[in-house]
Amino acid sequence: MIDFRHAFRPDAIDLAPRLREADKLEVLASSGSSPTAALLMSLRLSQPTWAAVIDGQVEALFGVARTSVLTNTGSP
Repeated sequence: MIDFRHAFRPDAIDLAPRLREADKLEVLASSGSSPTAALLMSLRLSQPTWAAVIDGQVEALFGVARTSVLTNTGSP
């Protein structure tokens, strides 16, 4: 069963080293950041942020970062 809850900093730190190698390379290529830095930045920029938890372990983080205050639009 998958549970969803608000995501927190320790979730990003726990998940980062467990990303698939392809995801780690994508993060590096797109942002120049480490997986941990990229996930922590995502948590800071997104509101709200969510964690998908399977058997007590965080397996995914997601949220929406606001791209415009004027139009109230965002980007996943």
